[in-house]
Amino acid sequence: MTDNKLTVISPEGLEIAEAYLQNGSDSERTAMSLGIPLETIVEYMNKREVKAYVDQLYFEGGFRNRERFAAVMDEIISHKLEEMEDTGMGSNKDILEIMKEAHSMKMKEMDMQIKLLAAEKSGGPAIQVNNQTNNNYNSLLEKILDAGK
Repeated sequence: MTDNKLTVISPEGLEIAEAYLQNGSDSERTAMSLGIPLETIVEYMNKREVKAYVDQLYFEGGFRNRERFAAVMDEIISHKLEEMEDTGMGSNKDILEIMKEAHSMKMKEMDMQIKLLAAEKSGGPAIQVNNQTNNNYNSLLEKILDAGK
């Protein structure tokens, strides 16, 4: 699932997020490196847009990146097929076990994405309308008119 939404983050939030990642996701080291209070780091790191930015970078990097992960799984299967062909050892069951594991991981990932989408949608009403009924409008109007006499 590719999220094409633009994450809007303040320059301060961006700088803190970058420093946080450079300091091994350690809030205390981040605070020391930037020379600002730890409470400020924690406050910014708890902001939705900063969390989303850090999470996005985390999941795009290394083997957490789903495209790179899929490529590695393909390479493992190809290597296993070559090994079976060269040695004459192994069976289709070996390949099926690898594919079963890959499928299981993919299904878990999709389940988590569905849960995340459901959580985002149930975050509260998108539009809220507040109505106020003032039953004393007539008496208030009379008081204002009487005061003007």
